[in-house]
Amino acid sequence: DLVVRILYPMGELMGLETAMDEWILDTVAYYQEMAVGSQEDGDSSELTMDYDSYVVEGKVVGVKLKGIFERPYLAHPVDVSATFNASMESGKLLEIEDVLLPGGEEALRNMVIKQAGLEEENVDENLLNHWLLTPDGLEITLVRGEYLPMSSGTVVLLYPYQDLEGIFAMPEETQEAAQAVEAVQTGGTVQSEGESTSSEPTAQEGEAAQSEPTAQEGESTQPEQTDQEEESIPSEQVTP
Repeated sequence: DLVVRILYPMGELMGLETAMDEWILDTVAYYQEMAVGSQEDGDSSELTMDYDSYVVEGKVVGVKLKGIFERPYLAHPVDVSATFNASMESGKLLEIEDVLLPGGEEALRNMVIKQAGLEEENVDENLLNHWLLTPDGLEITLVRGEYLPMSSGTVVLLYPYQDLEGIFAMPEETQEAAQAVEAVQTGGTVQSEGESTSSEPTAQEGEAAQSEPTAQEGESTQPEQTDQEEESIPSEQVTP
């Protein structure tokens, strides 16, 4: 009852690969159920998707899967979309909190609500689910029918990084900012990676005390990854 054609990228970031594979399987299963009985209408239902992928500053890979589900006699095709962002250093999938500074999520939500003309009471916690890092900025997708009328189609909002000052930062920068906020709240100090933390010796006649350094300058704890312009290779999955 369902004809499936999905193009998606393949690469070496296992967290990204796993997340996409799971999403594709779940999505095909969902629309397979929706397609039951469609042949009685004279035509099969179809799920067709392709993708966009980006490498951002050699640090993050962003992938957007996008397409439509069509069933005979539907007034509108169903827009289908999913976004994935992963760290090139760790290979782990990123959450939006990983790229937003303290207070940034609320600020970004307010920007989206204002630009899209949404009513506050119609917005839920999933508003920023379809976020994507691109070379041009942070992209937010509002899928057709979720927050706007079906007639509006799927709406894509792009926020250039220079417009997100104080809201957005790359993952390692957001971690440093969170540490700084925590240090201020607790009255402590922030130590950057690779800094030595030797304390002043106490003054006792004939004695000297010095703490051991925590890191040697120039040491690295992780191998460096090679930056590639095209991280992924398209592959095609076809289900008859």
